[in-house]
Amino acid sequence: MTGLRKGEVLALRWDDIDIENGTLTVMRSAYRKGGVGMLTKSTKTDRVRTISLPRQATEILREHKRDQAAMRLAAGPIWQANDFVFTNEVGGLLDEKVPNTVLHRVCAKAGLPPERFHNLRHSAAMTAASASHGDLHAVKNLLGHASISTTLDTYGHSMTESQRRLGEVMGDWFDNAPTGLQKAT
Repeated sequence: MTGLRKGEVLALRWDDIDIENGTLTVMRSAYRKGGVGMLTKSTKTDRVRTISLPRQATEILREHKRDQAAMRLAAGPIWQANDFVFTNEVGGLLDEKVPNTVLHRVCAKAGLPPERFHNLRHSAAMTAASASHGDLHAVKNLLGHASISTTLDTYGHSMTESQRRLGEVMGDWFDNAPTGLQKAT
């Protein structure tokens, strides 16, 4: 729902999320470092950005916070108090492979082919472009791209294709609309 990069999702802390106002602030990203495991660093573009959350996301986060509190109690003294939103069973950073694994399970359960977690970012970008009526600056800001050219290079062809398909749908609708309605438009 937010278009965050996988590392940005993994590095989210509860302090980054304002559930009451429906926003989250992206300040860091998680990454794998050799034999050390998962660490965090600043985001890919070194930019801090605040994203509005859909109501459904805030509801899911509230429920997840309650579930995590139960995990914390179950783990007892071995819980790592890192304040991460998405953790392993003892509060540590999730491994970078977990989001893809979970998404593959969700897809299988829904009878869909497996998707990469990163594809959710692309879907969010296309949804944002549609919802903002093609405002590429809004998409750029949502995705945390350093420049509008990155957004255009990555999504420009898809947006053009979407616009073409929309034109076809509108043409089909117009062809099938009642005659009086066609004259009125």
